[in-house]
Amino acid sequence: MCTADVCPVGALETKDFHHKLRVWFLEETASVCPGCANGCNIMASSYRNRIWRLTPRRNDEVNDTWMCDAGRLSYKFVGDKDRLRAPLVARDGALVETDWAQALAQAATALSEFKQRNGGAAFGAVLSPHLTNEESYCLGGLLAALGVSRIAMAVPRGKADDLLIKAEKAANARGVRELGLVRGADDGLEGLLHAIATGELKGLYYCGGDPALAAPPEALASLLPKLALLVVQDLKLHPAFAGAHVVFPTTTFAEKDGTFTNHSGRVQRINRVLQTPPGWLDDGGIFTHLLNRLEGRQDEFALPQIWAAMERDGSAFARLRFDAVGPQGAALESGS
Repeated sequence: MCTADVCPVGALETKDFHHKLRVWFLEETASVCPGCANGCNIMASSYRNRIWRLTPRRNDEVNDTWMCDAGRLSYKFVGDKDRLRAPLVARDGALVETDWAQALAQAATALSEFKQRNGGAAFGAVLSPHLTNEESYCLGGLLAALGVSRIAMAVPRGKADDLLIKAEKAANARGVRELGLVRGADDGLEGLLHAIATGELKGLYYCGGDPALAAPPEALASLLPKLALLVVQDLKLHPAFAGAHVVFPTTTFAEKDGTFTNHSGRVQRINRVLQTPPGWLDDGGIFTHLLNRLEGRQDEFALPQIWAAMERDGSAFARLRFDAVGPQGAALESGS
């Protein structure tokens, strides 16, 4: 599809956008492709709160002027009609829709009671590589407050090339690792699955939101019924989540602000393209509200405050200021 970009007279067009909308109606927002770890710079074209196309944005440090076809089409999961649009809570053996306040209250109570009965060593978490750096940092704070003993990350993988396409089909796996939340060649997943299978872990916070892997890994899906407590944050309600106590809808890259860290350690900004429904909580807001309820705090999920904390915590992000992350991103100083 890059041929359409370089056609000098506009005679070549992509089928995906051909005759869909007049280009002068589109609002262009600079962002980063969520399709793989390369983090190609893009312009997201929107109209009436809908994404109509993604096109490459020049960054000589990342993608020059190009992007792959899979990346161009990766926006369609954002408007999927099967996405969760409201939180769900367990009631009378079934998951039913509820409001955000009730879902947060039920989740916080369940997490607090679980910790009192079983201790943090019995609780684990699976992190999403699609969260922003700032959201991942806040989730780390929530898990620390719960005393979580095992944290893993499930990163979908696929084909790669020597140009733009990386094997890891997620935009921020490097960021999660730089924050020190996961370790090991498989990001701790094998150990976490084994701990569930043996009964060492009895509770799990599963944070998915993975457009390339709409279901949990098969091994994980078969183990979820063993858990005494399951809190889920994902794009869709997979059948494996039927036994969850609370399910929160997750937020896509197009509906929030923040940063991703690509495979080479380049921190890049994403900017909100679409507006979420009134009262909606993004992922960082969910983590912050839960932590507030658990510890009696009144914090807000705000990027300047989050980065101030990240700068103090001793991770690789401590050596990079938020305002240094411009349109072309900024290299993360790291020994990893």
